[in-house]
Amino acid sequence: MYIEFVFEPTIEQDIKFFVMGLIQLEIYNWAKKYQITTQQKTVKNRHRLCFDRDELYSFFLMTFDFNNYSHLVELKLVKDLNNR
Repeated sequence: MYIEFVFEPTIEQDIKFFVMGLIQLEIYNWAKKYQITTQQKTVKNRHRLCFDRDELYSFFLMTFDFNNYSHLVELKLVKDLNNR
């Protein structure tokens, strides 16, 4: 399972790069605040966020302030059946 941040297709590449940096920084600060280990990976304009325990996905979605980026990036919870 992972959380995926997907950019709107109309966003320019340099804006995607800048906003993804901001999102990564916010995730880092969030994880530090709650003392949670994360794994992050960017693949083809999609940023993936993984946790060690499944219950942390719900906790992240409830506590992470996504409002600043919701008009640029779509947030998805992906259940990756190939890894189970």
